[in-house]
Amino acid sequence: MNIRWISTIVLIVMLLVVQGIGYCEEMQMCQSDVENDISGETNTMEVSLKGKPGGALTVQVLADDDVVLPPDPGEEGKVTLLGIDSDGDGVRDDIQRYIYFTYPDDEKLRLGLTYYAKEFQGVIADADDREATYNHAKKMARHGECLFHIKGRDSINICRALRAEILNTRERSVAYITYSDNLGGRVIRGAPREEWKDSCSFDVDNTGGDQ
Repeated sequence: MNIRWISTIVLIVMLLVVQGIGYCEEMQMCQSDVENDISGETNTMEVSLKGKPGGALTVQVLADDDVVLPPDPGEEGKVTLLGIDSDGDGVRDDIQRYIYFTYPDDEKLRLGLTYYAKEFQGVIADADDREATYNHAKKMARHGECLFHIKGRDSINICRALRAEILNTRERSVAYITYSDNLGGRVIRGAPREEWKDSCSFDVDNTGGDQ
């Protein structure tokens, strides 16, 4: 099975006094105690540490080839309005990671949120353009209908949480306020509820998930 590096976890070795556990001076001496068990949809990692108190061990988390996430951009991802999209999929790297790690077992929801987040990039980028904001708002309404079809009323809090992640800087929050102001007086018509599945930008019935 081919595996790729997904992300890095740093495990801090606390001040532990355990009889029978020795110390290792080099990273290589500890690697044999790190064990990954990847099976099905659940990734389980067991780590046994032997190190100096106060030391650190870097553990790579591996997954199947069909799940490839960009690295965490950290604070650098907050420097510009649109952030970092290193893989060019239209979604900020931090948001792509948030969606995957928050809903790892619901492919359908992840896909719906990905389309929602992609459109939200346009919302922020075109916040000063009144006509563009209206077009984005109509598309956002469709994505909202899709998510409600998938998760029902739970989608309201799910979208609210994602929106908070997206608007994680003052500049992005101001852009969203500008976008909202530019929608003043505009009417956005919703689709009939029985058609909300058709509001999805993907094949809902043939995608994994709860619905």
